[in-house]
Amino acid sequence: MSTILSIHLGHDSNVTFLDTKNNNCIVFELERIYEERYYKFPTDQSDCDRVLGDLVNLLSQKGIKNKFDMLVLSKDEPTMNLDFSVLKYSRLVFCDHHLGHAIGAYSLSDFEDCCILSYDGSGNDGCFNLYNFDKNNFSIIDKLETNVGWGYQVLSKYVLDVSAKTKVDLALAGKLMGFSGYGTPIDSVIPAMKEFMKIYFIDHKPEKYQKFFEMIGIPSNQAVLSGAMGASFAATIQKASEELVLDFFDKHGFPERLCLTGGCALNILINQQIRDLGVNLFIPPNPSDCGLSFGYAVYGNWLITNEFYKSKPITYSGLWIEDSDELPKIAEERRASTVDLASLAEQIKSGKIVGVCRGGSEVGPRALGNRSILCDPIFPQMKDTLNAKIKKREWYRPFAGMCRLEDAHKFFHVEENQECDFMVYCPKVREEYKKDLLSITHIDGTCRLQTVTREQNEFIYDLLSQEAFSKTPVLLNTSFNINGKPILSKAKTALEILDTTEIDSVVIEDFIFS
Repeated sequence: MSTILSIHLGHDSNVTFLDTKNNNCIVFELERIYEERYYKFPTDQSDCDRVLGDLVNLLSQKGIKNKFDMLVLSKDEPTMNLDFSVLKYSRLVFCDHHLGHAIGAYSLSDFEDCCILSYDGSGNDGCFNLYNFDKNNFSIIDKLETNVGWGYQVLSKYVLDVSAKTKVDLALAGKLMGFSGYGTPIDSVIPAMKEFMKIYFIDHKPEKYQKFFEMIGIPSNQAVLSGAMGASFAATIQKASEELVLDFFDKHGFPERLCLTGGCALNILINQQIRDLGVNLFIPPNPSDCGLSFGYAVYGNWLITNEFYKSKPITYSGLWIEDSDELPKIAEERRASTVDLASLAEQIKSGKIVGVCRGGSEVGPRALGNRSILCDPIFPQMKDTLNAKIKKREWYRPFAGMCRLEDAHKFFHVEENQECDFMVYCPKVREEYKKDLLSITHIDGTCRLQTVTREQNEFIYDLLSQEAFSKTPVLLNTSFNINGKPILSKAKTALEILDTTEIDSVVIEDFIFS
């Protein structure tokens, strides 16, 4: 039994406290504390001390002392000569990048033995690694010298509709995935694009881009592809990435049980293809680098106990509402009322848009009901309203659907009681319900789906069970944030959004503000 603190120092910096004796896990995604998307741990000692002091104070709010059996740091991000002595720990260890991804995914899965593919755009131990996990042992099966993650991101820059308003390159991949549905892959370009991703693993020099674009007959000026050509180029990037992954499994065969993790495991189109092949597949809620510290903590515990920690669900183990102590006073000043689910359901069915900020934040990049904006997808203009007037993002960006687990097969092409609880799949919407689910049905007929049980999220499940939702118990769900900011963590931020956008009301804990 041990207490472990682990830190991922790279982009999407995050910290995990793991107490295996009391089965307690808290995950701090630093972007939500400092309200800076993709926040990276500071390299200056004074700033480092400030961040570590903030973390110690946050842990103390939960009665956790600054005294740990082990501190685990990223091996692929040097400690930059930083001094971590602000923290009190007995032992310091380091964990490899993709091993952290893989062990974290294994800990959250129900599998005792399985294969795990971890792939993204970086890592001291590769970019595309296949592992075998068997009880308390693991081994590398194969590594592919291909960089799907960074290759996908670099090529996204050449699509004007994706890159024009993107301030941080890390946001490109998610945007391109959505835009790719509007295009048709250029089959003749796919082999060259796959080769480019292999070259990019070895050599990142810009002249390599020039050679690639000359090969396919497109000018190499950044962001020159727009409209139909840009959409087709986006679709080609997506298709080339899919083929690289499927080619890899053609070589090895699909295992009986498979986990996908790493940043590329957020590519729901690839995930859905693999699942449609009948693979017994698990993808954690935090497969990108925002989940690395959790994997590092599990690795640290394995070093201590020689056993892999099998975690309880950590879906809502993130940062709590930081200013919750002020909530009763704020509620009184703004004449908030207590939430009534029946009334809330009727508001949503009438076309109202509602923000929800309750309990612990979700781990990972997807809002799963505790930091969500919710509305009824039956209204055809709802997608455009959210994109233009609330989220303030590109017109083509799709929104997710949310329903009870037992209802999913009725509206979507999934098997009965087939879980999609972390929004990492995009099944097809059934033809007969597309007109009722217009605002969550993407141009390609799919929907990024989240299923919910009462055990997972009682508030959302009971909301969907109200009489107002008896005909179509499906919600549009998107993260509670705007203008490229991270998912919020303060009641004050939620109320600012209420005051400055066209959102109609906000639920904060058990209060509703209109």
